[in-house]
Amino acid sequence: MTILVIGCGSGLGKEIFRLLKKEKKDVQGFSSLNSKNLNYLNLKSLNLNKLKKQINSIKDLNEVYYLSNLSKHESFLKISENNFNKFINFNILNFAKFLQVLLKKNEKITINIILSHICFMHNYGFSIYRSHKLFQKNLLQSIQIECPKIKVNYIYPGAIKTNFVKNNKYSGKSIFKPKDPKIIAKLIIKK
Repeated sequence: MTILVIGCGSGLGKEIFRLLKKEKKDVQGFSSLNSKNLNYLNLKSLNLNKLKKQINSIKDLNEVYYLSNLSKHESFLKISENNFNKFINFNILNFAKFLQVLLKKNEKITINIILSHICFMHNYGFSIYRSHKLFQKNLLQSIQIECPKIKVNYIYPGAIKTNFVKNNKYSGKSIFKPKDPKIIAKLIIKK
């Protein structure tokens, strides 16, 4: 049984990948960050043929953790056209392409989609981020009707101390203190 972790170059994805490896699971990691220790998957400009080859080369693939996202804490009206297009392509179009390739390989796969507590909130500056997370959730819910053999775990890990949070400099009040990604990864793996 092979487990695939998409978005394991940093933060929570990196910790999930590390824990699965530590448990001696057959795990492959893909990141849009170029690293000698990971398979490079360019989600910024996804090549569908290359993706098909990469996915089809994985034997006995039956579980995926999907954590990859590209976003910025910024007012909807201030997002540049270039960034707007990058966010939509990366988080929506490429996610849908990835799912189609994945499900054509194995309709009985388990997908662990890491969503966000932002899905339940309407915070300033998170319009694009929130929208793409809700798109991912809604697409998977629709696909579950078409492909009833897949299993989807919708995971809302809460606030996490990651580069995403630091880089976005989000200064809003939080009910929950951000947790260390190592702690959250352990809880997710135990699911």
